Amino acid sequence: MAGYRPLDPGPAWSVVAACILAAPITHLTLLRAHLLTSHRFSALLATMRRFGVSEGWR
Repeated sequence: MAGYRPLDPGPAWSVVAACILAAPITHLTLLRAHLLTSHRFSALLATMRRFGVSEGWR
């Protein structure tokens, strides 16, 4: 994503939000979640809640 700082996660979360809004996403499967920091995992959960994506864990 040209024009953004390489370590700035803001643009990536904006893209995630845009994809969730553009497509009828109701469930999300996250592979390799164990690699997320607790801060990024919390941000993912907040994004999911904000856009009504299911948090069902298996």
